Amino acid sequence: HFARESRSGKNRQPNRGVQIDVPVEKPLTRDIPPDGQALDLAGYERAGGYQALRKALGNMTPQQVQEEVKNSGLRGRGGAGFPTGVKWSSTPMGTDAPRPKYVIANADEMEPGTFKDRYLMEGNPHQLIDGLILAGYANQADVAYIFIRGEYKLSQERLARAISEAYSAGYLGKDILKSGYGLEMYLHVSAGRYMCGEETGLLNALEGKRANPRAKPPYPQVSGLWGKPTVVNNVETLANVPHIVNHGADWFKKLSLTKDAGTKLYGASGDVQRP
Repeated sequence: HFARESRSGKNRQPNRGVQIDVPVEKPLTRDIPPDGQALDLAGYERAGGYQALRKALGNMTPQQVQEEVKNSGLRGRGGAGFPTGVKWSSTPMGTDAPRPKYVIANADEMEPGTFKDRYLMEGNPHQLIDGLILAGYANQADVAYIFIRGEYKLSQERLARAISEAYSAGYLGKDILKSGYGLEMYLHVSAGRYMCGEETGLLNALEGKRANPRAKPPYPQVSGLWGKPTVVNNVETLANVPHIVNHGADWFKKLSLTKDAGTKLYGASGDVQRP
């Protein structure tokens, strides 16, 4: 997980959710347990998990969350690199918007040799759920789906457990943290095919159809799942959102050594010593 070196020059080691008082320079991987286990709800909360959700629901409007993400420069981590905040800002908002509205985490990671999303889901599933709830709030969505590759059995198990924990803790459901905002979340296991990872192909697959891409426009933000406004984001993209809300857009920009903000996960596999 490449990020700017710390001023102290010391490496940050993964931990089991112990809050640290130094700048977060590897936000997505910092709290993933090094033993291959998943960070549970208690560990995620100790690491500051769901604090961004509390902040957003208590002190920010959906439009303010959108603006913070837009100002951060976060771009889609699924390949296209489209600015996330710009995508969100094209969603119809307000009481006159069509209902229900949807947010979807694209976890159909089928590029050969790619496993960054799997690493995040297996190691810190609540981070994805936290980001997806924030995306739901920012877009005034009613329903969230995690559309996951069928072969990712361990990710499915850990996400299902984490979703159940989130419901029990009041982070999901009809009245999240007594804020008046509600979101239902479902884990959908993909039936396969490479094209399921393209967002409009994903929408067709979620509707029970062949995963053929749709012609654009209309774009999913306007007419997506079952013809309703839908925002589709990659797992890694959504995992950044809680950290942006917690630390601010300027912090996120300063993580990068390039004009593109934030950090980027890469996987190394094949003939390497440490895959």
